[in-house]
Amino acid sequence: MMSAKKSQTKNNQQKVFDRLAVRFKDRIRETVTDNETEGVDSFLKQAFVNSPLRHSPEYNDWLFSNNIKNPRYIAWDGNDVVGTQYGLKCTVNYADKVYSGCCAIDLSVDEKWRMRGLGVALIKKLMDQHDFVIGLGISQAAQAMFTRLNWYNLGNIAFYIKPLTAKGFSSTQQGHGVKGTIIYPTIAWGVRFFTRLKHLVRTRKTIKPISQVENYKKDLEYLYNKEHNLKILNIRQNAEYFEWRYIETPSQHPYDIHFLYEGENLSSYLVTMISEWQGKQVLAICDYLAPDSDYPDLIKLSEKLALEKNVDAIMYQGINLDMEHELKKSLFIKRPHGDLFMLHCKGEACNLMQAQDIKNWRITFADSDMDFMFFKP
Repeated sequence: MMSAKKSQTKNNQQKVFDRLAVRFKDRIRETVTDNETEGVDSFLKQAFVNSPLRHSPEYNDWLFSNNIKNPRYIAWDGNDVVGTQYGLKCTVNYADKVYSGCCAIDLSVDEKWRMRGLGVALIKKLMDQHDFVIGLGISQAAQAMFTRLNWYNLGNIAFYIKPLTAKGFSSTQQGHGVKGTIIYPTIAWGVRFFTRLKHLVRTRKTIKPISQVENYKKDLEYLYNKEHNLKILNIRQNAEYFEWRYIETPSQHPYDIHFLYEGENLSSYLVTMISEWQGKQVLAICDYLAPDSDYPDLIKLSEKLALEKNVDAIMYQGINLDMEHELKKSLFIKRPHGDLFMLHCKGEACNLMQAQDIKNWRITFADSDMDFMFFKP
């Protein structure tokens, strides 16, 4: 149990955070008028100078005009923008409970205003309105602030890669010695060979690209409404969100979407994207929804697509111990660079002790904005 001293410290901190939220209340707005768009764009260009996507009009229109449920908070100092906090709206399911959720993205605050506590006031907007707020791929500065705000640090999500060429190994592994010129090319050749052998055995599922599916929304709703594992926490969406997230994307690198059918019914889906990453072409497993028994089929499908496109490697980031088991069986290599996962809860959600253990979650690469790094505006 928490000691009385720690409890008092936590209460005092909470009072400070609440005062900051009140102090900046009138500076933070959710809507942006046409006359204010230029000021927002100017701030974003400076805040995300190394990420052209984040300040592109197409991205911001897609994020908010095309999905009005996503929260957007803009902090103003007169006519100048001094901070932003965006979010991806979601629900979190556990057993028979449904909780309001949001993935926190694109937090940026002017340096002068950061010292005044504006960042706290912005993120508290999300914290006060959702049972769960999820942070993935968090910077060290944000991690320190979230810790002070009593977020749970759940550790790093799993990161796996399957090299299909010598280039598919990490840059530190490639080198120019014997390993780089003989060993890794030989290993990559062996991996490709055994992967191709595996594909001689055909799956019993019927696989269709989404372009060949007559009514994908109806099929998706059937899959979403099926009863899935009740002992894990997962981020649940719907067919409307699926269409917005993967089909209306502003990226010039489109998602590749495939449905797997068992008879006439949709059994699972797989969403992938091919992009340049660290000097190599990779196929990223972005999203999937499936019973555990379909995981081998999903991995096999991702391998087939990767071989057809002749990429250097297949990449996976997420949380799912059963999927990890299948990835290892398929010669995926675990890497130590998974994104940090932090979580805030409020109200009844805080009584759910299972939420504080990363093993009880199932999260995919595209559940937050982690895969946005592959977007090409």
